[in-house]
Amino acid sequence: MYLLSSVRGLGLGKYLLQQLEAAIASRGFQQIWIETASVLTEAVKLYESNGYQRATGVETARCDRVYVKVLY
Repeated sequence: MYLLSSVRGLGLGKYLLQQLEAAIASRGFQQIWIETASVLTEAVKLYESNGYQRATGVETARCDRVYVKVLY
């Protein structure tokens, strides 16, 4: 997910993430796996503050952070 700088800080990223999580959960999935880059500090903060836990095993040169969230 990428937001233009003109709309950052308005809570849109958190809103979109929550909507995506709800859509994924409604389809019966139990986990969400995401990849991001450590240089994208705002994305890292967003995911970590919304319950995503660091994971490992599928990092790439471009995406050096992997997160997982278990849906209830």
